Amino acid sequence: MDSYIVAFWAAIFSGLSWVSLFSLVRRIAPGPTRTYAFVDSWALAHLFLASFSLAAACAGSVTRFECVLLGYAGLRIFELTVYQVNVLLFDEYRARRAGQDYAVRGYRRLVVLSVQNYIEVLLWFAFVYRNTTPWFESNHIPMDTIYGSLYFAVVTVATLGYGDITPVTREGTTVVVLQSAVGFFMTLMILARFIAILRTPATLDPFEACVSAAPPNTPLQPPSGGQGRVV
Repeated sequence: MDSYIVAFWAAIFSGLSWVSLFSLVRRIAPGPTRTYAFVDSWALAHLFLASFSLAAACAGSVTRFECVLLGYAGLRIFELTVYQVNVLLFDEYRARRAGQDYAVRGYRRLVVLSVQNYIEVLLWFAFVYRNTTPWFESNHIPMDTIYGSLYFAVVTVATLGYGDITPVTREGTTVVVLQSAVGFFMTLMILARFIAILRTPATLDPFEACVSAAPPNTPLQPPSGGQGRVV
């Protein structure tokens, strides 16, 4: 019997996945955008866009173009978070329920893209911080510099909390809370995927070799002639 809670959230995140420019582009041009090369190029281009936006931000003022970029930064962070949740939890679930096969292009590619998305989110938050300096109070490090904004983004996602930069408005606190939540989730996700691709080394222990070679959910048999119980 299907789990109601899993089906419920799978449907929610399926709907949220349409709130993205990537989904819009795929609907407009479904042919060429269905390739792995396009997905890789799209992710890499956005990493460069986030880096350029942070470097080119005007200290002390926010231009109209930067306002547009700030809006797109929020959309991109939302899009990446929803995408990672779907890939981690629901894409395979939906495929199995539809009677379809499911496979990833490669585990290493998945980890590399996840790390790349993590860095992009970090850069977008640094870009937000650099353009919202009045929301924060800085004791030693200026927030309107590349170094200061990137430093605070890294410190926030790492939950170090040195206290040299603190939010002084509700908006600033909201951004910090959002980054902490998104960063914590993506950190766990990347660690899980990285551990999943690590290969188990060969072992000289006969029992360990038997366990690693057995198919999943196979009951372990005690040695011949002995008594044993598997818990």
